[in-house]
Amino acid sequence: MKELVVNSVDPANASAAGISKSAADAGADTAAKESYPTLRALRIQTEIEAISRALEQTGWNRKQAARMLNISYRGLLYKIQQHRITRIREQTGQTETNDYKVGWKE
Repeated sequence: MKELVVNSVDPANASAAGISKSAADAGADTAAKESYPTLRALRIQTEIEAISRALEQTGWNRKQAARMLNISYRGLLYKIQQHRITRIREQTGQTETNDYKVGWKE
């Protein structure tokens, strides 16, 4: 079985390596944070993409989008508000079209 090796000092062996335990902990934490996004961040990103796609496919009909996602209408409204998902009208010259872009405020 292959094992993932991270170039950091194990906090348990930090004193043998001549490094303080807190420095070893910081190195391990930094390596873990830089290597992979958190599970929460991945879940949020996936949730935003799924909701955005469903809203685009239904022309922003939220009831249909909720059915597509198999969640309640109120649950979808909560997620739209929570992630600040908005529809942005594209403007071409002086007239507005009915085309929407999905975006969110940061």
